[in-house]
Amino acid sequence: MNNNPFPVNQFYPQNKLRIMRILSLILSTIAFFSTAFYAVAEFPDLTTAGGVLYFLMLVILLLIFITAIVLSLPSGIVRFGNKFK
Repeated sequence: MNNNPFPVNQFYPQNKLRIMRILSLILSTIAFFSTAFYAVAEFPDLTTAGGVLYFLMLVILLLIFITAIVLSLPSGIVRFGNKFK
């Protein structure tokens, strides 16, 4: 008999975490491509300070999406950690 009052598997099963990770990957990919398309289609005027700031904000947003995509990839594709094990 298990007397654990907070069984982890009951609240966070592996299937639910896997589905959330795949959904995060799909949403991050869609957001990345839509932002990249918007950045190319509505390219700002880089001769003004506002245009430069707007472009830098788009670049930062794209980097955030790339980070989210890499972190939500399946663990077999990208491995993090010590490579000397």
